[in-house]
Amino acid sequence: MLDDLNDLLDKHARGEDTQRDFDEFMTKHGEFFPENPRNVEELLDSLAKRAAAAQRFRNSLSQEQRDELDALAQQAFGSPALMRALDRLDAHLQAARPGEDWTGSQQFSGDNPFGMGEGTQALADISARRPGRRRRPDAG
Repeated sequence: MLDDLNDLLDKHARGEDTQRDFDEFMTKHGEFFPENPRNVEELLDSLAKRAAAAQRFRNSLSQEQRDELDALAQQAFGSPALMRALDRLDAHLQAARPGEDWTGSQQFSGDNPFGMGEGTQALADISARRPGRRRRPDAG
């Protein structure tokens, strides 16, 4: 799936993708995208928001926590080919959506600990509500 996604984004970056390319990708891999994007731009929006939120979450961790997370990721994704595919996807997303907050961080505190998924979703929600943040006209 990652190779197909990166290939689609390569074509998109070169201006060579078509709606048919996107439709074929979604037919094959649509179950991974519950947002049900209608085109590559919507897919990029969704993926970039999540990736930027995950990066801000990572930036919020202490160096020790980042090292621990990196070790866990290495165990989970161990394959060098998979790590290269993820790095390639990250590069696509940052290039396509430079306006996302890729370098920020948040201070977390409170009585209810978040897991990584909950933390990144919270950051994505906060980012979407920031004053002055550009929103798509069709966004709710």
